[in-house]
Order: sequence, then C-alpha cells, then structure tokens
Amino acid sequence: MEISPKPPEAFWTEDQWKAIAAEGNNILVAAAAGSGKTAVLVERIIRKIGDVNEPCDVDRLLVVTFTNAAAAEMRQRIGEAIEKKLEDNPRSLHFQRQLSLLHRAQISTLHAFCMNVIRKYYYLVDIDPNFRILDDTEGELIKEEILDDLFEEEYGKDHNQSFFRLVDQYSGDRSDDKLKQLLLNLYTFSRSHPQPFNWLEEIANNYQVTDVASIDDVYWVQEAMTHVKRQATFAKQLLNKAKSLTEAVDGPEKYLALITNELAQIEKLNACDTWQSLYDMFQHVTFSRLPSITKKEAVDPLLKEKAKELRDEAKKVISDLQTAYFMQSPADVMEDLQAMAPSMDTLTKLVKEFSLRFSYEKKEKGVLDFADLEHICLKIFINEETSTTNKLYPSEAALDYVHYFSEILIDEYQDTNLVQETILMLISNGHNAFMVGDVKQSIYRFRLAEPALFMQKYKAFDLTGDQAGLRIDLAKNFRSRKEILSGTNFIFKQLMDEDVAHIAYDDAAELKLGNTSYPDLEGYETELILVNKGESVANTSVSNSRDTDLDTEEDIETSRLEARAMIKEIKELITTSYPIFDKALNTTRPVTYRDIVILMRSMPWADTIMEEFKKSGIPVYAELSTGYFEAVEIKMMMSLLKTIDNPYQDIPLAALLRSPLINMTESELAIIRLHNEKGSYYEALKEVITEKDQEHQALKKKCEDFIINLTAWRNKARTGSVSELIWQLWQDTGFFDYAGGMPGGKQRQANLRSFYDRARAYEKTSFRGLFRFLRFIERMQERGDDLGIARALGEQEDVVRIMTIHKSKGLEFPVVFVAGMNKAFNRQDLRGDYLLHKTLGLGSKRIDPDLRVAYPTVQQQVIKQRIASESLAEEMRVLYVALTRAKEKLILIGTVNDADKALTKWMENSETSDWLLPAITREKAASFLDWVAPAVCRHHHAYSFLVAMGYEPFSHTSSEVANDHSKWQLKLLNKEEIGGVESDTSSQEHDFNALVNHFKAIPVKSEDHSHVISQLEWTYPFRDGTTHKAKQSVSELKRLLQDDYSEAVMSTGFQSKYAERPKFLQRKSLRPAELGTIMHTVMQHLTFSPHADRDTVISDLERMVAINMLTTEEAEQVNVEWILTFLQSDIGTKLCHSSDIYREVPFSYGLAASEAYHTWTEQEDAIVFVQGMMDVIFRDDDGELIVLDYKTDRIGKRFTHLSDEQIINHFKERYRYQIDLYSRALADTWREPIKASYLYLFDGNYSVPM
Repeated sequence: MEISPKPPEAFWTEDQWKAIAAEGNNILVAAAAGSGKTAVLVERIIRKIGDVNEPCDVDRLLVVTFTNAAAAEMRQRIGEAIEKKLEDNPRSLHFQRQLSLLHRAQISTLHAFCMNVIRKYYYLVDIDPNFRILDDTEGELIKEEILDDLFEEEYGKDHNQSFFRLVDQYSGDRSDDKLKQLLLNLYTFSRSHPQPFNWLEEIANNYQVTDVASIDDVYWVQEAMTHVKRQATFAKQLLNKAKSLTEAVDGPEKYLALITNELAQIEKLNACDTWQSLYDMFQHVTFSRLPSITKKEAVDPLLKEKAKELRDEAKKVISDLQTAYFMQSPADVMEDLQAMAPSMDTLTKLVKEFSLRFSYEKKEKGVLDFADLEHICLKIFINEETSTTNKLYPSEAALDYVHYFSEILIDEYQDTNLVQETILMLISNGHNAFMVGDVKQSIYRFRLAEPALFMQKYKAFDLTGDQAGLRIDLAKNFRSRKEILSGTNFIFKQLMDEDVAHIAYDDAAELKLGNTSYPDLEGYETELILVNKGESVANTSVSNSRDTDLDTEEDIETSRLEARAMIKEIKELITTSYPIFDKALNTTRPVTYRDIVILMRSMPWADTIMEEFKKSGIPVYAELSTGYFEAVEIKMMMSLLKTIDNPYQDIPLAALLRSPLINMTESELAIIRLHNEKGSYYEALKEVITEKDQEHQALKKKCEDFIINLTAWRNKARTGSVSELIWQLWQDTGFFDYAGGMPGGKQRQANLRSFYDRARAYEKTSFRGLFRFLRFIERMQERGDDLGIARALGEQEDVVRIMTIHKSKGLEFPVVFVAGMNKAFNRQDLRGDYLLHKTLGLGSKRIDPDLRVAYPTVQQQVIKQRIASESLAEEMRVLYVALTRAKEKLILIGTVNDADKALTKWMENSETSDWLLPAITREKAASFLDWVAPAVCRHHHAYSFLVAMGYEPFSHTSSEVANDHSKWQLKLLNKEEIGGVESDTSSQEHDFNALVNHFKAIPVKSEDHSHVISQLEWTYPFRDGTTHKAKQSVSELKRLLQDDYSEAVMSTGFQSKYAERPKFLQRKSLRPAELGTIMHTVMQHLTFSPHADRDTVISDLERMVAINMLTTEEAEQVNVEWILTFLQSDIGTKLCHSSDIYREVPFSYGLAASEAYHTWTEQEDAIVFVQGMMDVIFRDDDGELIVLDYKTDRIGKRFTHLSDEQIINHFKERYRYQIDLYSRALADTWREPIKASYLYLFDGNYSVPM
C-alpha cells in the first residue's frame, strides 16, 4: 500500500487521511456514525482528479451511492470542491475540464449505472434502448394476469397430478391465492441472486435425499446441531446458577442431586457429534419432579424460589429443543424431505416458467423493473462461454469498464446485495475498489441487503493492506456531544458481539469523540424515561407492555401516554430555552421546535401522537403513508369514476348521488329505490325519469340532469384519457373549488392534485382506460400502498418532526426522542406454512392433503432460527442508528405496565460481571427496552433511582461497568402525572379575546348597518337537526332518555373510548353482553313444545354446535337450568302452547324527534328512524298478540336486600321505555292491538308484566 504524507495544514485525522490517500489495493473503510465519510469520499475524489503526477478525469471514477439524494449531494459537493480549486487557480485548464465533465460523471445509484450500461449495450441483450422503468402497481397487475393465465393452463392439462397436489398443499380452502403468493415470493427472492434459476434448482435439489448417505450430509444439519448445542449450553448455565443456590447457606440442598444429574445429561448432549446421537440422547433427557421442601426446614424461601425458577427455565429450553427438532427420528426427517421433493420440483419449475413469461411481457411492453436493471447488466458483464456456476468471468463489455474506470467508490457498502456485489467486482481490476460503510447501520434486510459481504472483507482485510486489502476504521464521531457517544457506547458494549449481533462492539467499533467545539455544560445526559401504566406507588404489579399493532385499546393508551410524556419534556426544553450549539452562528442558541425529532420503529402511533401534540399547541409534522384513500374527497372521486365506468354498481352510485356533487337527500334516495325494489339502483333511477306521475317532479328533474351529465362523462371516458376526464369533471361540477372551501381545504386540494398526478402517471404505463385505472388504484389499496396524504406543511417549518428510524438514517438532529421503546419486534416473517431465506432456501411444513395434516419440518425450524437470529441482529443495528442521530440531547422513552415487575426482571436479566449482558437476555428480548433498561440499570447513575424504588444496587456488576463515564438520568412518570397534560387552547383563546377587547369597536353609520348586524347575528334555525341522529337503535334511545346518573347510563358512560382488541386476544371468559348474545341465539332456535325437557334442550344445543351456529365453548356457557325454569314458568308455558310464534323480529319505526330526544328544542318536529329487534311475539289461546323480551341481567348481591316486588319494579322501570316502544311499533305496523307485554329475567326466574 502507498499512502502519501499528510500536508501540515490538513485538518484530517490520521485515519481519515489514510482513507483519503491510500492507493494500491482494495480498501474497506468502516466508517462509524458521524465520522465524516462523505467528506472523506469527496476529498479522495478531489485528490485523485487533482493528482499532479497521475491526474484522473472525474468521469473515470465510478461513484455508487445508495439513494438518488445521496448521489445528488455527492455531485454537488464535488462540484463545490472543484469550484474552490478554480478560485485558488482560475487558469487551471485541468479543473475547468473537470467542471465540464462533472455532468457526465458516473455518480449515481447502482440502478442508474446499470441503466446506462443497458442503454449502451442494448444490442447484446436484445433490449429496446428506449425502455422505461416499470411502475410497481403496473408490475403487480401484469404479474397477476400472467399468473392467472399460467394457472389456467396448468388446470387444463391432462394428468397434471403434480400440479394438483401442489395446489392442494399450498392453497387456501377457497382459492389458490396462497400458492400464487408463494410463487411470487420465490421469484422475488431468486432475483437477489446472481443466477436465479440456479438458486431455484438448488431449492428443489435440497429435497432430493435418496442418494444422501446420512442425515449429517444434509446441508442444514450442521447449523441445526450448532444451534441445539448452543441452547443446551444456555440451559447448562442456568442449571449451574441453580446449583450454586442449592449449595449456598440456607439453600434448597434437596434440589442438588437432581440438578447435578440434569447437568450430567446436558453434558452428554453437548458431547454428541451426529444428529442420530443427538436424537437418541434427547429421547432420554428427563427433568424429574423436584423434591418437596416444607416450611419447617431451614431453607431460605427466596433462594428456593429462585433456584426453582432457574431450573424451570433450563427445563423449558430443553423442552423447546425437543419439540422443535427431535419429535421425529432422523429417518422420518429424511422421509419428509423426499416426500416433499416432487412438489418442490413442480413449484420451482412454475417459478421459472413465470419468470420467463414475465420477462417476455416486459420486453413486449418496453419496460424493465429495478431487479431487471441489475440482472441484465450482469448478463452483459458475464462471459457465458468461460463462466461456470462457481466462477464468473468478465465479458468484453465488462473489460471495457475495467480499463476505463480508475477507481470504483462504493458508498453504504453494508447495504449491498450479492447481485450488486457481483456487478461491481466484474468491472474492478482487483485492487481499485474503495468501499465505505458501517455494518452496524445495515438496516435494509427487507431489501435483501447482505451485511455478511461487508463482514467477510472486514475480517479478510488488515490494517496494513498487504494481504486481501486495507481496512481502515473511522471511529471518531464529529456529530455528537460526548454524552451521546459515551451513552451509546455504554449500551452497545453490553449488547453487541459476534454470537448475537454478528459483530463485536470492540475498541475499533466504539464511537470516539471528534467534535470538541461543544461548550461544556450541564443537562446533556442521556435520559431513559419509563412511563408506568400501573399505580403511582413504587410497588405495582403489571407486566411489561408487549404491544405490536395500533388496533388495541392498550396500545392507543400507550401511544397517548408517551405523547404526553414527550409533550411535558418538550415544553420544558422550550420554556427553559435549552441551549444548543449552532454551527452556523458558532455559538449556542435556544432550542426551537425544528431542532426536535421523534424517531419510531414504525409509524402506526404517529396519528395519535400528532393529535396529542396539536391539542397541546405544539406544531408537529409527519410524512404519513396512510390516510390518502380514506380522505373524503378521494372517496367521492372514486365513487364518481366507478359510476362512470359502470353505473350498475349500487354502492358507488348511491354514494355519488348523496354526495355534494349531486346532493340528493336520504328521502329522495329512498323514493328512487321504491321505484324498483329488487333491480339495480341505476334501473330504479331511470324509472323515476320515465314516471308519468307528477308527484316527484323535482326529483325527476335531478335524475334527468344526472343522466345527461353521466352520459356525457361516459362518452368522455371512452374517447379521452383518465386525467382529461378528471379535469373535465372538476370543471363540470366545480368539485375542486368546493373541496377548497371545505374544512382543511388546502390539504384536500393537495390530495386532489395528487390524484390527478396519479392519473397522469398511470397513462405512462402500458395500461389504458378508466376500468384499468380503477383496478390500478384498487390494487394499490389491496397491497397497502396508500399514497399518504399530500403534503400541505413542509419539513423545514418550525415544527417537531416525527419519522421512522429508517427514514432518519444519514440525518442528524440536535434533540432526539426515541419513542415506543417497549413496542415488540415484528416477528411476522417467522409465521406461515413456509419460510424463505436467501441462502438456506425454502423451508416448508410437511403438508399431506390426503390425511389433511400439516406440521413443521426440522428444515423449517432451522430456517426459522436463522431468520430470527438475523432479525434480532438487525433490530440491534436499528437501535444503533436511532441512538446515533442525536447531536446534543438523547431521550429514550418506553412504557411498562408495572414498573416494579419490569425493574425486577431487568435486574435479573443483567446478572453478570462481564461487560456483555447474558446472551440469553439479549436473545430473548422482545423490544428495545428489554435491551436498554437492563444495561442502564447497571450504571451508577441508576443506583439512586433503584434505591428510591426500593431495590438494592447490584453487587455482581463490575466496577468498570458500574462506574462507566457515560451520564444517565432515569425518570419514572406515573400515568396520573402525565394523563392530564393541558392543552394550550384555553390560554390561546384568552389571549385572542384580550386582543379583541383591546381594540374598541368604531361606530359605523350606514344604511346597511342593521342589515349587516342581522346577518352577522343570524343563527341556523334547525340546529337540532345537525346535532341529533336521524337514525337510532331502541337501546340507544333508552339510554339517552334515562337520567344521566342512572345505573344503565353509568355502566356505559365510563367505558373506554379506545378501540377494543379482538375478543380472542383479550380473554377466555365471556362478558355478560356476550353471554346475553349466546342466550338470545339459543332461544331463537330452541324447540318450544309443551313436551320440551332437559333432553330437548341438550339436543338442540348439540344441533346448534353441529351446524356451527355455536362453538363448543359457547354451548358450554349456556345455563340449561335457566332455560328449563323458563319453559316451566307461566309465560314459558303460554309460549310453548302457542302455534303462532315469531322470533327475533326486526322492525323500523318513525318516532317524533321531540319524543326521541329530551334535548330537542325546535318547534318544528322531525322524524327519527328507529330500528330494533323484538325477541318473541306470539299469539295466546285467544289469538291475541303478546310481546316477550328476555334479559340475562345478573341480579347479584346488590339486590339481596330487596324484596321480589322491589326487584320487579326496578327492572320494570328500567326497561319500560324499550318494551313500550316495541308494543307501539308492533301495534302500528301490524294494525292490531297488543294484549300484553312481558319482560323475563333468567337470573331469578322473574316474569315482569309491563
């Protein structure tokens, strides 16, 4: 290696200079966060093009970046550096030439470089050089059509049993969509490999084991054995801890012999060297019952309980291994693989056929996707005559680039995949690759990035560069204060190692202070804020939060609490003028909102957080990717376009007619439907026009005008483009202007413009026409590709910004909040019938459609473990990216359900004297908080916090860890402390009113004065109609008309306003309301007969279970005694003897608004549409009508002091309005009197006449 001396005036560090000046071999620069890698890259380029001895033109350098924005920034910086050189030497022809060459310099993403290669060598691969990039949604539609055609052909083939079996195995009950998705996933995965078809063939070959001599020769077995032994070692460590407790003073010595025996068994497991021997040993591993220890024995109960917990945990580790890997013998495992081989062969052949057809279709349409750019470029660069599967040689085209480029500089190298690596290495001369990156910031696994490529070179290259290449570590961070760096180091020295994180956080990886310009002030320690959802006392009892989605009450509450905690902190920062250093001013200044960013792993909480911030008067901005298609103006446009495409779609047509575009009333819509009750709504609308009756002339005119416009619009849709149609619709209806006048009009118009732009973009695809556009949009919605509400507020305004950690990569902010630290890691990719891995291939369940059974295979478990391990390592890297974004202040915030239990668990999980937390603690973590909190609890700044919480500081933490020089502050915020964060609205209103009162009104004498005043003081005369619902249920009306403090109202008045999680996730026991629903279902279908008895009831229940009317669990909850008692009661006997019974009778009834609402104040009444359901109507022996309503209300202890008469009067009063309304509705509807109405209470057998 050659490194020119550093000039005396150079301000670069030694390592930076080495990265700038080193020549002679491949170079890998491991650039830590904030180490100035972009500046180093630019300087290296400038020095190369300005080298006096060997000057290089800027276009002879290939500079590859990860994003277009990074490429643009790099080009700009290089241009500025060249211009600076020209300022120093205006007559330099060389630098003038470089400035003119800059526009053609290869500074771009790899995809852009590949595109240039293809356009240059298109004739070698028979590609139209005028190709365009395929839109994602367009690509999905093309794939869908190809798959439909492919499957239709396969279904039509004779004797195609292998395909039919594949469909049986991997399709759902009603469609083959799951199999199609598997095929698409395999196709996508294959495209991350340089030779996709070879990878697919390898997948099929991995299941062909007939010629394999032993299971130990199967490719995944050694990895499985390594994992099993590693887990067994964890179990051994746990048992050793338990053993030491049994040997302690007052320890549970009775456990010693048993635990010693179990340790010996695990030793034997670790000594096995074949899968068969491991299997045999696992069949004999036993964990016997621990001997009992009585209270009379001199044993410390805490030591006993702790030893038992450790032993139980070890037992679970071994039990999980047995379940995952050793439920089948090696012979059975081999039989599974071979049995699945034909299906895997058929599947991979289908994927290859799909790939060929998709490529052909893209070629016909003149389009390429991003994966095509890489693969076609690779095809151009590979010499197919000399290359083999294991070794690729460059083609003449590749050699042209080898000779042309002086150096290849690759930014963000840790995010490169195998295809990209192959392309770049084919055009390298073997010693001119300059690679920059930080494997600790590799967070794009979902894009199939391959951080292992970086690590391979990191280990192969050395600090001298005399071997495979030169490794340079840029560890100095010029971004952040020392408090940020020391805090980050303290965390990751405890988390990252080769086993768990796949990288060691050693001295070379540690962040080192590079920026000494920050003033030495207090108050910049890193904060960990714990929001406690439990009670405000120190010792509460709720477990850690494990939220994953924003569709549960608990999760919404958590996001609100964290938002309020952040509001509290931000207000304190702003009001105290928290000082931050402004590099441009070279001094400190007070923090502003734009200096603050909130980072989250994902954005589901963003809406809730923004809502809380806005309530508190804090300006906030987030670039959301949801909400666009739910915006009312977009829904209206979609309804209009769907109606134009096909007016026989009832729902879009009705929505359009009711919308402000047509503005029909509900009554008019009902009249239209009455003209044709069974046909389509469009036919009914046309019948209104042809009606000769003069009764609905105004409606008829509306319908005629609508049909005329619709006909014109449909003609326009057939002859013009979609974007022209949309523009015409806005002109004809004035809808764009109307949207601007709605609340939030600026945002709504931005959304509409975005919709128009989407239509313009659609017209550049291979599809045409309104129908395909609507399918295009629907496909986007199905894929979850919400466009996000169009921007109406910019990022650069003085607002707090919310963004994902991924979005923040490469950015820096003075103050950073990392929120949602308790949110559980996403483990979705570990579920399903199959798992895919880029190197291990496809791991599938064994699915036998004949026996209708499916179970996980050992191969699937191995892949599951690898994916879980890689996911966990990436989550650590995501956390590292989050913590290294902060320049001056870092605040971590997470929520726990119980601070006491959480702290106890964290302290147990950090029981080690080593720097690294125990591997099992790190591997079993379910959230960022499970890593950070145990680590911080070992710091001496946590000691006073822990003591205040009633805990003893750790005696086992080494002094080196405990006395680390990082600075931490721990805060515990109880729910009550932050639940009442006040909005600034009241103070803002006070300020506004004070300002208005300050300026006295000036009397105006004008003829129009009284008219103006009357207009200003005018109020809408029918305001009640805007605040009361036009449609209500009987139960809701009953509640509204009860006293505000009645029992029924109070029972619902304090229910949470948040959404509830699905019932199957909440609990196994049933709520009273759920029990009531079950009882009503049973009574609806029960046999009412004079001879009904217990056998009849039980038989009816069994019948309901058999036809899936009830689940077995629900049937078990039915109180048969209640039903039998009812059947034997007076009202039950009358019912059983009736020959005319009506059950669960729905009804609709018009009720005067003044009667329905006690808050109705208008003189002019209105009609409220009331809907309900009557339990039973029957005729007695005299043929007269009787109304019966069942209630499952619990009588309970609260009525024990009341007599039966008092109980009956209580419920009679409670339900009088409801039963009276039933009777009125029935009498008016059936036009006959009601003889009697009854309420029956199952609990207590009360028949209540109403």
